[in-house]
Amino acid sequence: MRPLALFALTLLAACTSSSTRVGWWQETAADLGGKLGGCVVADLDPALPGNEIAVVGGDGGVHLIWRGPDGWQQRRPHTTEGESIQVIAGDLIPQRAGIELVALGVATGTEDGGGKGRATAMALTVDRETWLKSLLESEALIHAGALGDLDPNTPGDELVYAGFFGEARLLAGLGKPQVLGPLPGNAKGAAIGAGGVVFACDDGSLVRFRLASTGWRADVLYRAPDALARVAATDDAVLFCANDGALRLWRADEAGAARTLYQSEDRLRGAVIADLDPSHPGLEYATAGYDGRIVVVSDATTATGHRQMVSVVGVDPDRLHHLAVGELPGLGTCLVACGYGGRVIIVGYGERD
Repeated sequence: MRPLALFALTLLAACTSSSTRVGWWQETAADLGGKLGGCVVADLDPALPGNEIAVVGGDGGVHLIWRGPDGWQQRRPHTTEGESIQVIAGDLIPQRAGIELVALGVATGTEDGGGKGRATAMALTVDRETWLKSLLESEALIHAGALGDLDPNTPGDELVYAGFFGEARLLAGLGKPQVLGPLPGNAKGAAIGAGGVVFACDDGSLVRFRLASTGWRADVLYRAPDALARVAATDDAVLFCANDGALRLWRADEAGAARTLYQSEDRLRGAVIADLDPSHPGLEYATAGYDGRIVVVSDATTATGHRQMVSVVGVDPDRLHHLAVGELPGLGTCLVACGYGGRVIIVGYGERD
């Protein structure tokens, strides 16, 4: 039996055992079928307590998934004309109450079909109707985006985005996009942190834009030997993964060096920084990828250097395309993964029956 399949059976047996155990657990929140591009955890439905999960599919479907008294439930409040690759959430439009969900991808057709890119904002109203707004179109696919308060002079969050059109851009509210600057490669991921916004590019460049008194300024934090894919950031650290299977950590206090925390034999498509393991002090780093594994790395600093503890905490039989994190009602902080198999996988740490 393949090691991955054996791990899956062991994990399933542990999660379905009649005895209570403490540790990593996995369950499937939904099986939607077909490729799923991205997922996010946020409070999207005002009629439901706590956070929900939003997932976008290769067929344009936007799915909302939540955990109710009778288990996991789902609905499909919208379908975009073109394939959505990523989905993010934030307070982009301050004139509206609540937060918006923003789907990024192509205007029509599929990711590989070429054509214009599109960003669409949507939200659920108090009566659970879907509010929609086509925010913008670009010359080509939008593959990377992040929402956050980057500009103190404007209310609410700003949308920073990039893709296959050669530059990074910013949208404040419902205004007109502004150009932050050129990018050396196609952008595959974006994250707010490290004093600005960071883009992972397919030429191997990790590029940061920071707002200065004279405007936006860019610098390359790191150049990897292969295409970068996903990225996460804190105030002083950037976690990013690549097609060479490496999960790397860049830290400002380490002279801008990037350490490899984990090495997969296949492409990685996840980057998460969060406090995932209550039994371990501090933050953990998580990733997922084409080998179907969800991995958590605990990075400890000792007198002799750094020590990484790698744990395979979840598995899917198909390639995984994205990894998100957030608080889910009754479950605490969880990782959420999705990919080519159409399943939405939930992984957490704690006591389970």
